[in-house]
Amino acid sequence: MKQDELMLCAFRYALGRQSYIVGTVADHLRENWDDINPAWQKLIIEEIKDAINRGMAGMQMDVETWQMLVEAVETAEKMGKVDD
Repeated sequence: MKQDELMLCAFRYALGRQSYIVGTVADHLRENWDDINPAWQKLIIEEIKDAINRGMAGMQMDVETWQMLVEAVETAEKMGKVDD
């Protein structure tokens, strides 16, 4: 299994959890965003937004963590780079 596949699996496990793993996975995604397949990047962002909109992204602190990841990625994409 490639690293980006593993990150996608970890993301799907963590989304909706109410656990420390949300922060761990979100941090790892942000730090390694450029290594993730662009199609999967889009899918991850869409799934986060959908989970938040449906109230299925975890507790409020988990939602805030996912929102920070989305904001960081979207801001970085506008500036041309995610990981600094």
